[in-house]
Amino acid sequence: LRRAKRSPAFLEKAVNRQLKIQVKTSVAEINGKIVTGADNIRREITARVSDADGRVKKIMQGWTEVELELRRLRQENARLKEENAVMLSRLSGGRVTMLRVKR
Repeated sequence: LRRAKRSPAFLEKAVNRQLKIQVKTSVAEINGKIVTGADNIRREITARVSDADGRVKKIMQGWTEVELELRRLRQENARLKEENAVMLSRLSGGRVTMLRVKR
């Protein structure tokens, strides 16, 4: 009510009875989610940090797997380029010259 710049009497009007019920329900729900007490706050923070650590570890594992796959694919690409050059050389009888293409 204070943020909406309304007086406490605003919700007491007959027109706003349904709104008053909704506000009370919302406030009760929010108050139920608020953690109080040092021990409870510490537990909540520990749980959230553990969850975040788990997600970070999964991301790091995925990143490592992708890097390894990229390295393997680059090596395979280099091998295939070499193999391609050898095959072209055999096909042309050794008269292959690579042209540089300007882009």
